[in-house]
Amino acid sequence: MSTARPSRLHRVVLLDPSRDRWRVVDVDQRWVDHGDLTAALGVERAWKCGTPRWETDDRVVHLLVPGEGESLAEDGWSRDPAEAGFDEATVDWLVATYDAWRTGRVVVTGQPWWSAAWAGEVTAWLDEVLPAVGLARVAAPVPAKLWSLSAVLRVPVAAAEGQAGGVRHLWFKATCEGFRAEPSLTALVAGLAPDLTPDVVAVDPGRAWMLLEELTGADAAPAHLAVGAAAGMAGLQLGADRADLLAAGVEERTLAGLVGELHRALHDSVLSNRFPAHRWAEWAEVEPWVVEQIEALDAIGLPTALSHGDLHLGNIAGDSTPVVFDWTDACLTHPYLDARHLANECSDEEHAAQVWTAWSQPWRAAYPDVDHDRAWSLTPAVETAFQVATYERILRAQDPDSRSDLAAVVPWLHEQLRAARDAAGAG
Repeated sequence: MSTARPSRLHRVVLLDPSRDRWRVVDVDQRWVDHGDLTAALGVERAWKCGTPRWETDDRVVHLLVPGEGESLAEDGWSRDPAEAGFDEATVDWLVATYDAWRTGRVVVTGQPWWSAAWAGEVTAWLDEVLPAVGLARVAAPVPAKLWSLSAVLRVPVAAAEGQAGGVRHLWFKATCEGFRAEPSLTALVAGLAPDLTPDVVAVDPGRAWMLLEELTGADAAPAHLAVGAAAGMAGLQLGADRADLLAAGVEERTLAGLVGELHRALHDSVLSNRFPAHRWAEWAEVEPWVVEQIEALDAIGLPTALSHGDLHLGNIAGDSTPVVFDWTDACLTHPYLDARHLANECSDEEHAAQVWTAWSQPWRAAYPDVDHDRAWSLTPAVETAFQVATYERILRAQDPDSRSDLAAVVPWLHEQLRAARDAAGAG
């Protein structure tokens, strides 16, 4: 999901506590990931100390500290962050955020990875579980993504002593409390469809941690795998036992329940004070029509099925066969919502039609008396409403100070609902 918006200034602060010095680098782009921050600072391993500080919607401050043993250049440092033009409130925030990270005093709804001690806890767990699969860690984990919902680390490993094999990387992921079921869900889905899902090395359900084999092409957004992913996902949906999924803790998000979730997102959003009242009123105008679409799709009669919840190309990896990852939003819901989300990623109508054909073919065989094409025609509005509800859930799970990262998506989603209504001639 994207929207054309002006750039944003990210002020990236690196604190070297061993020498009490600061470096500040500015990155002028709308969205940044952890790799953008470390590249700007010229370091390989650095830990974010907490959620960013949003001075304004277009000016964000990030605080990082170098990883253990990281080599640092000697130029570009200062003794006082105020020299970089930060106001007193931001300087106070920098000092307080580092102090909280150093002492482990995670504040408010902060996550455990906003603590210096957390990396040591992860390393100890890795050194405990890796020998069981014939591997050993060869260097410290490298942070790949740290934000309010999850922490992802790249773990360099090699075969244990006496066994053949060179250095490779595994991926460690920890999830926040709101998505703590993801590691268990990933392991569950991997057992159901091992060829379609990441290889799970180890899981700690109590701490919501998991260790995965490296994914080929995880950053490539491989459009050529969309049709294969569609066929694989449809097969997984029809082959998985709903009772087993429910017993394992997979949430069922019915279309009837979506009506209430959409109403909450429109009338009681955690972002209600972020956008003016007239915009909320405009967005709410479409609600009756969207509810009609939801109820019409529900009446067609297909059962809920295992769904990824955010099946875009960025969550598919692989060279010739698709691997679907990042099952954070997995649930039981209408089987064609994932299909619509994936089809929306296609660059042309022909490719989208191929995705739909691959997805619907096994469902047509299993439910020959259902009007599948009518169901498909209703999914544009319903799938967008599902995403509106999902983003509301995510925003509620985030630290309040972190919500600006995703807040820009909310107006775009509501405008997509209005566009779907207008395209249907119901405006």
